[in-house]
Amino acid sequence: MELKTAVDEMFRKVGRNLYIIQQVEMMLKAYLSHSSICGSMSEAGDPQQRQLDRFALQTMGGLATQYLCLIDPGYKYPENNSPDKFSVQFEIKVDSNTFMRKESTLTQMVADRNALTHHLIDQVDLESMDSCLALGCQLDAQRELLVVELNDLKINARHLFETRSAVAETLASDAFRYAFEQSWILSSPLVQQLIGFSTTEAGQVGWLKLGKAANFLNKTVPEEIKSLKARYGFSTLIELMR
Repeated sequence: MELKTAVDEMFRKVGRNLYIIQQVEMMLKAYLSHSSICGSMSEAGDPQQRQLDRFALQTMGGLATQYLCLIDPGYKYPENNSPDKFSVQFEIKVDSNTFMRKESTLTQMVADRNALTHHLIDQVDLESMDSCLALGCQLDAQRELLVVELNDLKINARHLFETRSAVAETLASDAFRYAFEQSWILSSPLVQQLIGFSTTEAGQVGWLKLGKAANFLNKTVPEEIKSLKARYGFSTLIELMR
């Protein structure tokens, strides 16, 4: 083999591996962008688009770190205690041994990507046949690991989108909408005040005068009573209690 042929073949393998790495990076962005939806009711715009914009310009190292959080069996996401914010998170958890292997693989992949992109000139002597052939062998071994990781990401992404589709179908159903509305009504200030008042006032008799309850609610949660139709969809307190 001539030196020029060895050099050309080595550069071909560099380009091949960088292309696979870019595919991995693209899959990480797609997975992370769709693994969660979060925002607040006061924020304008599409929350999904905000996720896409958030990950669009992140480095591969940052993407790998956040992906590892999704599969880390010991990682706990902070709870969302703000009534104004919402979040939906899709996770794939693995056992500790699998996680450690995945962490090692992704860490090495980020290092390989940086080496090929920024330090290739330091790794090879283009005047040496042995140097070009040795790097070519390393690139072949590197490719094998990259392909495994890329295929694994594709499988996880497919499962993610299948799950999202199933969840979206559930959220759009009449049964879920009804259950969500009932849950919201039961946790509302108006109903909580009514439950507390009825528990205290009904006592052993087991019944409560509606007029007395209405007077109490007008004093404690007047805004809720004024906007009964707009907030709860009922024209009267009797309709709400039914």
